[in-house]
Amino acid sequence: MDTRKNIPVHRPWTIEEEDYLKENWTIRYKKNIAKILGRSERAVRGKAYALNLGDPIEATGEYMKLYKILKEFKINSVTWYYKYLEENGLKIYKIGGKHCKRNYVKMYDFWQWVKKHENYFNFSKLEKYALGIEPPWVEKIRKQHFIENKTNKIRRWTKEEEVLLKNMLLNDFTYIQISIKLQRSYYSISCKICNLKIKYRPKIIIKKWAPEEEEKMMQLILQQQSFSQIAMALNRTEESCRWKYRHLMKVGKYAKKI
Repeated sequence: MDTRKNIPVHRPWTIEEEDYLKENWTIRYKKNIAKILGRSERAVRGKAYALNLGDPIEATGEYMKLYKILKEFKINSVTWYYKYLEENGLKIYKIGGKHCKRNYVKMYDFWQWVKKHENYFNFSKLEKYALGIEPPWVEKIRKQHFIENKTNKIRRWTKEEEVLLKNMLLNDFTYIQISIKLQRSYYSISCKICNLKIKYRPKIIIKKWAPEEEEKMMQLILQQQSFSQIAMALNRTEESCRWKYRHLMKVGKYAKKI
């Protein structure tokens, strides 16, 4: 005697059911579709995935998942990014089921917000039309950011630069002063000092971080600026900026604030 419990038999999808799912995927709730077809919501979601119907909320083009937007800007979608953007005025909608809600933004509202906060993103990393139809001003900002990023190419040290570096070390120049003068990064300067076996080191001046500096650094990080660029903007060394960023993340200051 077979003592196994009754196991539900898999019922193949008919062409009529698939057509109904395609027609109503973006206009009806999944639970209503499941009820009409006499299937579970899990079965409906699975078939929609198999048919590549996509996200029903994004299908109309009005909304887009925030993580997808950040991904197009080459930004890792972490929680503090969401909170930071929301704190600075970007409206984020949490849509989904009871146990699984996702972060969406209205694309019209997003472009209106970005126009006022264009420095929050590096548009040179956003491919044209990656987020759908773009406002006319986006291309202008993309070209501007692309030109700015071109200045960060690797270049070899010249003999004149090496001589100038030695002279500045002898005259107690700081890292940031040398960096501005030579247009070189902290690591480029420190490596060259070691390679030339110079016994002198740049003068170190301890300067406390102001809340305004921390805020500006986090905005530059949102724009995907390198620590070399951030150091130049804040008149600090790269090492100082890296340490401050790690410290802020460790203590969770911005996670709590924003």
